[in-house]
Amino acid sequence: MRQLSAPRIGWENEHLAAFLLSRIAFVAQPVSVGDDIGLDFICTLLEVRQEKSEMLYPRNSMAIQVKTRAARQIPIASHDIEFLEKLELPYFLGFVDQEKLEMSVYSGEYLPIAFAELGGRLNQGTVLDPCDAAGIKNYYATANGTFQLKFPFLLTLKASDTKEESSQSRSKILDLCSRIHANISSRKNDEHIYRINEPPIKSYIVAGSGSAQTFRNNFSLRLAEAFENLNFALIHNPNLVNQIKAEFLIYEKCYLDLLAVGVPMPEETQQCYSRAKKAIEG
Repeated sequence: MRQLSAPRIGWENEHLAAFLLSRIAFVAQPVSVGDDIGLDFICTLLEVRQEKSEMLYPRNSMAIQVKTRAARQIPIASHDIEFLEKLELPYFLGFVDQEKLEMSVYSGEYLPIAFAELGGRLNQGTVLDPCDAAGIKNYYATANGTFQLKFPFLLTLKASDTKEESSQSRSKILDLCSRIHANISSRKNDEHIYRINEPPIKSYIVAGSGSAQTFRNNFSLRLAEAFENLNFALIHNPNLVNQIKAEFLIYEKCYLDLLAVGVPMPEETQQCYSRAKKAIEG
């Protein structure tokens, strides 16, 4: 029976991508059309430890969509925007080059920030834009009323990579995935402080309609954490009572001033404050 060659090229690309990814991760992929959700692979990055034998341990997970080398900007439909917004995995794009037996990987590290900062302005005309480099100041662009979300180049996985080169690639992706996971968690928890790695800047704050509704409660819980830790410190380091008391008074003033202007305090903050004050006075 005859068969179109184009679908087979895509199939070949996926198999090459699976091989390249398997050198740094445990790889899973949809097994049928019914399981195809628009992601080609879910990868659990592995850690290699030398024990009696070389052992592989699972670490962070990531999702990757594989494309041909010819594909560049990738348009996404409105339902795909919602899919990416709710995806709780770091998302990457991979571009396969069969001739060179390699895959260039581009990271969606700015997606959590984009959905927090741009939100509903992202529309059906939005495109994913693989690029050589991008930073927090230019992680998106606009053209004709549509957004281009930048996917900066991360690394290239090659069939010819040595064991050491594969290890370096694995470490680089692991570090980035840890940061992206933290940013996804920040957004899901409505704590809009995002980790970036653009020295000297290490954090990016997103203010706006979402953050404006939650920052007071978040700050109140940070006060609760401070009170609880001061209580803990006093129990375990009673010789530092004067230093701990001085720090407590600063947080206490902030707590009481906020109450005075009508900022509501969660029950946890009130309880932690009471415990710390009792310990200090005792």
